[in-house]
This record gives sequence, C-alpha cells and structure tokens, in this order.
Amino acid sequence: MTIVLKLTFPHRQYHATPWDQGVNSGAVEWPPSPWRLQRALLSVAHTRHPDVPIADVLRVLQSLAEPPLYWLPETRHGHTRHYMPDSAQKSGENSTKLTLDSYVTMNPADPLVIGWPDIELDPPDRALLGELVASLPYLGRAESIVDATLADSLPEGDGGFAAVWQPNPHGLQRLMCSAPAITQAQLEIGPAQMRKSRRLLPEGCRWVSYEEATGPVSVPERASSSAKDVEVVRWRFVSPAPFRAVNALLATDRLRMLAISVTKAKADREDVTPDERHREPVAGRDAELLSGHPTDATAQHTHAHWLWTERDGQVSDLLLWVPARHGDEQAGISHETAARVADVMGWIGLRAQAGSQYIPAGFVEGDLNLVGWGGREVLADLVSRPDGQRGGMVWESATPHLLVRRGKKNQTLDSLALEDIRSELSFRFDAPPVVKSVVVETRPQQARLYRRLRWGAKLSKSLDKGAIHDRLPVWLRVEFEQPVQGPLVLGGLSHFGFGRLRPVG
Repeated sequence: MTIVLKLTFPHRQYHATPWDQGVNSGAVEWPPSPWRLQRALLSVAHTRHPDVPIADVLRVLQSLAEPPLYWLPETRHGHTRHYMPDSAQKSGENSTKLTLDSYVTMNPADPLVIGWPDIELDPPDRALLGELVASLPYLGRAESIVDATLADSLPEGDGGFAAVWQPNPHGLQRLMCSAPAITQAQLEIGPAQMRKSRRLLPEGCRWVSYEEATGPVSVPERASSSAKDVEVVRWRFVSPAPFRAVNALLATDRLRMLAISVTKAKADREDVTPDERHREPVAGRDAELLSGHPTDATAQHTHAHWLWTERDGQVSDLLLWVPARHGDEQAGISHETAARVADVMGWIGLRAQAGSQYIPAGFVEGDLNLVGWGGREVLADLVSRPDGQRGGMVWESATPHLLVRRGKKNQTLDSLALEDIRSELSFRFDAPPVVKSVVVETRPQQARLYRRLRWGAKLSKSLDKGAIHDRLPVWLRVEFEQPVQGPLVLGGLSHFGFGRLRPVG
C-alpha cells in the first residue's frame, strides 16, 4: 500500500523559510520539503510519543527518503512587515529592525497531498507513521497549524488540484530530501551546529530537482539535443506580492528584454553568469525570431509572441510562443536557444535590470518556474473550450483587444472590429478563416486601467494621438463559419499578450 499524507491548514496560512534563505528574502518553502517533514515527525516523536523507541521512528523516517510526488492546492503568496526590537534595545536605545513575515494562503478545506507510490511499510510501521502524522500540531513556523492524516490512495489525475509536482533531473525547482541512511543526529542538527561545521547543506541531505505540471498542461519530456525546434516555453510566475493583470504588458515586455539579451554582445547582456557559461551571443534565425526586428524570418507575425495568463486578476503564467512561418513546417527556436533562455529565466527571474534608474509603477519582481516546453500541447489550455475540446467556431477575448484600424465617419464599432479582425487574420493565415460576425463590448471603466505603454515609453505630450497605446481596449466575441484551432492573438500589441482569444463554442 502506498504512503499518502493529506495536510490541511485550518488557519489558511503556511509560514516556512527555506533552509538556504534568510527570513527577509520573502521566500516561502512551498511545498514543504521532505526534509522539513521528517524533522517535524522526529520532533513529534520526542515531544508527544516519548514511549516509542527512537530506533523505530528512525526506521519509518528512513523509508521516506525517496522523493515524493506533490498535489498542491490553489495558493497565493503574501507577506506582512514588522519592526522588531534588535539588540540595541538592551542598552535602552529605541532601535528596531524591519522583518518580513512571508507566507502562502489557501482554502482551509483544500488538502496538500504528498505521496510515495512505490513505498511499502509493514503494518506496525504504518500504524506508527499514522500516529506521528496525526500528532503534528504545525508544520513550518508555529503559525502554520496543520491537520494531517495518513491516506490509502493517491489522487486520480490532477484531481482538481492547482499543480502536480514530480521529481525530474532537469527541473528548475528543488526541494531538500534526506539520504536513505539518514541518522538521528543528522536530522536534529541546528543552526549553531551548521555554523560551527561551516556547511551550507546538512550531512545526510540532498537537493532533488522537481518539475511542475499545472492544470491541463502536460509536462512534455525534455527534447534531446538533436531536436530541431521548440515552439512554446511556459513559466509559472511566483512573487510575494501580486502582479496585477492590468499591468501585464510590463511583465511580457520585460520577459522579452531578458530573452533577447542572449542575442547581444557580452557587454550588453544580462545573461552573463559568474562562470561566464554563455560566452557567445545567439545569432542567425533564432536571434531574429526572438527580437522581432523586421527580416524575412519575422514576416507575417511569425516571430516571438510574449503571452500572459491570469487568475483572479493577477498574472499567473508567462509564455514564449513562436508560430510557424506560412508555407514552412518549421516553427519555434532551436533546442539550444530555448534551453539557454529557460536557463536565464530560471536564475534571473522576472526582475528589473540591476542599477536601473526607471522602474514603471505596477511592475512586480518575482521568480519564473519552468513548467513546460515543446509544441503547442504546452498551451493546450489556452485553445481549449470548457468541455475540453480544442478550437471552435466562437472565440471570446481572454485579454483585451486593441483595434489597429481607425474607423470611418459614422462607422459602428462592431463594423470596425469586423474589418480589423479580417485584416489581422489575413496576415497570419495563408487561407484566413471566414469571420461570420464580431460583437464588441467596451467596458470603459475596466479598459482605462490597462497599461498600453511598454517599459521604456513614458507618458508625455510627444505621444501621437490615435496610436495603439492611446486607444482603449475592447472585448470581442468572434464567430467563424468553420472551426478554428488557434491560437488566435490579434490586434495591437498582440506580440505582448493583448488580443488573445479563447474558444467558447
């Protein structure tokens, strides 16, 4: 029988600082690492089950050395700020220090499931594990009250969970796991002993790489080095503070800046690591597709699109999509360039350039966790109807649309949008799908909130009236005469995520 733990947090919050981070880093160890869980169970054995032989407890904990699978509930990151007294208070001086309390929040009814599908325990050991798990008062910091139980079976599929994590040697996320023969002394080591031993990682501990699959997105196998192209690269955006979707243009524009830095000379690049592993800039067709500057390779909107998805009004995922050229089966960038871009995003994250004197209001820094790359299957959820089928005849705006064309006198907005959509489709399809009708919704109050100026553009009188950034977004419902597979990203600033449509029927 597999080992499955179900944990819920009735106070809605989970607080835990990663082992290799400071409390003011703003990072939260989510999901809880196996190392943290094993240490918590050992502590419970000492404090709540003193009659149980530690040798028996250790045998049970050693059985959990295999990296588990995780089924994660929907969470949000948050933090509070406190000014705590520091050591100078002892001398009578009023002195405080800013301290961050970072955490993730979740629905108290939604469980976190941790599973070891290939581990079997004898009935006495399983019973002991169940007692230890049920006795856990909290996990992480003392504020993280937990209700934990031992279950019998793993969830089926994604089970409605927000994410599924599994070990993957190529994953860009990592958790601390114990070695198979972990000892009691190694599990009980404290900060003072770590400083004395001058070690960054405890003995008997190891980092295990994980990769995340979210929602209907299937995590494709990593392409071999002989693969010709990668059409889609997708990241999950994680930050202590929410990145509002109305400012998502700043996220996609900054993502492009970081990606095209790999095409520049070393002095102008942001991807130069301390070991200078990226010595030569990306050149040729891949550089043209990433930058989007006018060339034969980038004609007809076949260069990089930088897309965003949102959840509850906040940026959730960021994507790089490079569609195929007309009459050309080759789509995307080379495997080597995709790996290099993914590597850069993994260690830099979505951050402003060091020393930057100008950071637009609304931009939020955060980490980028790679959740998939490959073909269009990585963005299957963006082109799927509510019933799960891909494509359709009726598409609605997933992100606001910016009309490119300017209307004639007395022309209705629906008529202008119909002309605009037909024109845009002619640039993206050899045989454009026939548009039956277009219905426009304006939402003026919401539309004004969306930023339409890219990173370097500042509000000034020099901006031309009637330009794309001066036009209010609209929301469309487009009906075609035949099913369209998508993706459909049309209109102004479509290469930065505006104008993305989703099928609804």
